[in-house]
Amino acid sequence: MKRLLLLPALLLAAPVWGQTFTGELQDSDPTRDGGNRYDAYTFTLRDGQQAKVRMQSDAFDTYLIVKGPDGAEFSNDDFEGTSVSQVEFVASKGGTWTVWASAFSDSGRGAYSVDVTPGKIAQIVTTEGRLDPRDQQFPKGEYYDLVEQRMGNTPFSIELVSYGFDGFLVIQSPSGRYYRNDDDSMGGGSMYREEGGSSSDGNIQRSALRDIQPEAGVWKIWVTTLGGDTYGAYDLRVLTFPD
Repeated sequence: MKRLLLLPALLLAAPVWGQTFTGELQDSDPTRDGGNRYDAYTFTLRDGQQAKVRMQSDAFDTYLIVKGPDGAEFSNDDFEGTSVSQVEFVASKGGTWTVWASAFSDSGRGAYSVDVTPGKIAQIVTTEGRLDPRDQQFPKGEYYDLVEQRMGNTPFSIELVSYGFDGFLVIQSPSGRYYRNDDDSMGGGSMYREEGGSSSDGNIQRSALRDIQPEAGVWKIWVTTLGGDTYGAYDLRVLTFPD
């Protein structure tokens, strides 16, 4: 394994601008799978930058999709049980991101607004590694690597991108609390949480742990798989968000 410390524009203040897009779904708009109309807009984020995208309409039930330049995709219908659609995420790759402003049903038409709010930029420590048959195994046969990372009391997140296998993250805090994740989804619209749905791009699988309770000391991070006898390369990213 090798580690890289990435400092994407950390010496620059994170941009505080926001963008608002307004439009109207019409019969002439393009359709996504299922025949639902959508309008597309683009915005720019930096690598490791937080963002919130929110869509609302008084005319129809909204459906929001956000796509990244690396194939990452986030979607939401009713954020926390409301009629608003919203996703909150950290950009896995800097560059141009795309919003699809759509409707939950194919009959949705009318005016809407989409607000894009960028946030802080993370400091990122990346560990490049590979699981292979020479690695240690858990009792059920899953290969694993153990990475130890010293953390302070600053909020942080952990992301795993696995190539050719379904990755699984297990972390342990200095006090012994465990967090687990095998995918990249979250109820309420964001694709990040401790447990939930899935996200993949061909043979690329993404896992993430967010909203981790900060705790100073050495954290243990196990990179493993969902099933035995699978392996491949991976990128493990630890993101901290300085105040």
